[in-house]
Amino acid sequence: AGRDADLETIDFSNMEWSERRIGQLFSKALCVLNKLKSVRAPHPELTNEALVHLAKLPGLHTLFLRISPRNASTAESLPPNSFPKMRLLKVRCNLRDVPALVAFLKALPTSLRGLDIIFNSSTPMTALRPLFATIARFTKLQGLSVTLDPDEWYRETELEPAVRWMNSYILRPLFSLSCMEYFCLRNTPIHFHSADVQAMAQAW
Repeated sequence: AGRDADLETIDFSNMEWSERRIGQLFSKALCVLNKLKSVRAPHPELTNEALVHLAKLPGLHTLFLRISPRNASTAESLPPNSFPKMRLLKVRCNLRDVPALVAFLKALPTSLRGLDIIFNSSTPMTALRPLFATIARFTKLQGLSVTLDPDEWYRETELEPAVRWMNSYILRPLFSLSCMEYFCLRNTPIHFHSADVQAMAQAW
């Protein structure tokens, strides 16, 4: 038991766990581990207690998790100094959970270096601007990746192009991130004019 309590790394990235009961059992196990530095568990839904526990860990620098509506209230109430050593965050969520994700990101230190967001559903592109405005607070961010579900996007062909296509207006909050070295939009239709490309080149 003592050796287990000293565990520093958990990687369940390749395990398809989605049942709520499994998430509860996994969360219970997390709550007794105080020396974790890296947790990669994108499928189980963490309980609020587990999320609060992870937020307090002094050495946690890498986290891959799933954000859900059940985490929303906890994410909004996390203290300002949560996840003090966080450097790399990878999040899987549905776009309807963007408000919870935004609240969660606001609790992280501005020293975050890498952020990878995977959405399991689609939405009008304009809904991403508030998210990008929140990401802009990470002034030392070096890498950002955003992935949308292509199947969901193709189902929404009735939406106007203005809300289905990425453009520089939506991206503009990110232009303040002068340390950016890597930026990737996956499965995302893009509509840029020459002026848009010039604006991005000047920003980055």
